Amino acid sequence: METTSPSPSSNTVATARRSDRGHLWRSRWAAIGAAAAVTIGAGGFIGLANAASSVPSDIVSITPVRVLDTRAAANLGLSGPFVSATGQDLKVTGVIPTAGGAQQVVPDGATSVLLNVTSVGSTAGGFISVRPADAPGAPSTSNLNFTAGSTTPNAVTVQIPTAGPDAGKIEITYSAQGVAGPTTEVLVDVVGYTTAAPTPPPRALFAVVDQNGSVSRSTPGAVTSSELLAGVPDGRYAVTFDRDISACAYQATVGRPGVNVGPQSGIALVANWTESPTDSVIVFVKDLAGAGVERGFHLTVTC
Repeated sequence: METTSPSPSSNTVATARRSDRGHLWRSRWAAIGAAAAVTIGAGGFIGLANAASSVPSDIVSITPVRVLDTRAAANLGLSGPFVSATGQDLKVTGVIPTAGGAQQVVPDGATSVLLNVTSVGSTAGGFISVRPADAPGAPSTSNLNFTAGSTTPNAVTVQIPTAGPDAGKIEITYSAQGVAGPTTEVLVDVVGYTTAAPTPPPRALFAVVDQNGSVSRSTPGAVTSSELLAGVPDGRYAVTFDRDISACAYQATVGRPGVNVGPQSGIALVANWTESPTDSVIVFVKDLAGAGVERGFHLTVTC
């Protein structure tokens, strides 16, 4: 694996005390934050560029659609050729010009776009950088490198701004290692895009605790337990998890004396435990008259 650059130097554990366009598919992934390139031809390397914070996303692949061809015969998307080292913004979301006519290829709100980018007939060797249109400063990474006169493709994934004046746009820059003047034609085909993944459902952790504080069963790997005051029937139990549960919801139900099944025979109150407020809860078990008792209970923590 080689990272490219513009210059040659370059189980939950808890413890307790008492559309149909071509082939369409979706898979969960975390979209590479700003831009990534994967070589499919010359060079035999994989390059990552402009990586930023990731956004959980779903990926959608489509039949390739050409959205940029700067050659004179096509004149699609942007005017060409690209001149070193001047970047141009290309809109890729919503209804845009394509080789097949104006159409929507990538929906508004998409989080990134999957591309095949090709340099054709450059007058000097150099690189092309593809990044979000709102990226600040000059490009500092490359997505494909090439020699003069070559035709060089590469796969690129780039994040798309979703708000502001640059929403839906990417920036493409050709640089002949910083030398002004050389040119290259650029082709861009869209092969897919990503959309923000739905928020996963809340996860529930549970522990079934016997009246002596030991755990009968629980979420995988989840708990051992004991009463806070063993032998004193005040009904206080503390449960500690291996994560921050301070913002979670808690619920406990009480079983019959000596067992953990059957109808409720008491009440249980649950609150954060002051001695360990971020990862622990205290369960107060009382009988129906309101007195503290030693009884088993089922604790559920939903985050």
